[in-house]
Amino acid sequence: MSDEAEVQLPAALWFGETPHSKKLAPGALGLDFTVAPARGPEGPTVALFGAFALSAPYTLIYRAQLSSAIHIVAVHARTGRVHVNKPADPNALPISATMPKDLDAAIAQANPLERGMVVQTFFNVDLAAHLVLPPEEGDYHVFLWLDDRVTPVRTVHVPANPARQSFGGGVAIPLALGDTASSPQPRDGAVALERPADGTRLFGALPASALPQEPEAAGSPPPPLTLLAFCQRSRNFGWSTVPVAREMREAKSHAFSFEPSALVRCGDVPEQTYLLAMFGALRSDVVKLPQSSR
Repeated sequence: MSDEAEVQLPAALWFGETPHSKKLAPGALGLDFTVAPARGPEGPTVALFGAFALSAPYTLIYRAQLSSAIHIVAVHARTGRVHVNKPADPNALPISATMPKDLDAAIAQANPLERGMVVQTFFNVDLAAHLVLPPEEGDYHVFLWLDDRVTPVRTVHVPANPARQSFGGGVAIPLALGDTASSPQPRDGAVALERPADGTRLFGALPASALPQEPEAAGSPPPPLTLLAFCQRSRNFGWSTVPVAREMREAKSHAFSFEPSALVRCGDVPEQTYLLAMFGALRSDVVKLPQSSR
C-alpha cells in the first residue's frame, strides 16, 4: 500500500462505485473490499472500498437495509482490540424496525422473483474515522462480516493521526483452556470453533503451529485470542480479547472454551447470534447459535 498515491476522501462514509472499488465477477454473488492509503478530513488514513452483490436470504431478511447489516471489523494485530461499524446512513431506520418478524416464514414464502432478486451496492469509508481507530499508527486485520458470510482477512497499516480519539474496550469473559471431549481437532491455517449439539458452550482450538514452542523464538509477543459476536435483529455486538500464549504453553494444549452469553447480550425478542474467533490474522468459520433472548 505504501507505494500507492493517496486517495482524497470526501467524507467518512459515502456510496457509489469509484475507480478503487472492488470489482466483482460479472453475474457473481459476493461481498468483498479493497483498501488504499488516503487522506480524509481528519488527516492521513486508509480508505476501504466495499462492494456486494447479494440475493436471498439476505435481501429477504434485510430488504432496503442490506448495507446497514454489514459489519466493517478491524482487529488490532498486536492487542486484539476490536473496532467495528456499519456502512449505514445515519438517518436510516434501525434494522430491527424493517426486518420481517418471522425470518423463516419470510424466506419460505418468498416467490421466485423475490428469491432471484440481486442487490448490488458500493460503499466507501475512511477506515480510521468511521471505525474510530486510536491516534497511534498500527496494523489491523480487517474484514467484512454479514451473518454467516465473511470476507478474507486483510492486514492493513493505518498511519498515525493525532486528530483521532481513543476508543473504549471490550468485555472480560471467563475462558477455559485445555482439551476436553468436546474440543475440536485443530485446523491448519485457521481457528477451529464449534458448538456441540447438546450444550451451550463453544469449543475451539488454535492450529498446532500458531504458538512457538519457546517464547523467545517468537521475535514479538504472540497475539491474544479475540472473540467476536453479534445478535442478528438487535445488532448488539460484543467482543473480548484474552492473552492465551503462556497459559496454553503451560497447559500443553491449544484448546479453549467459553460461554457465548458472556460475550454478547441479545435483545428482548429471540434472535440468532453469530460468532467468530481470531488469533492474529487467522479466523474461524462463523458459528450460528439458535435463537435466544436475554
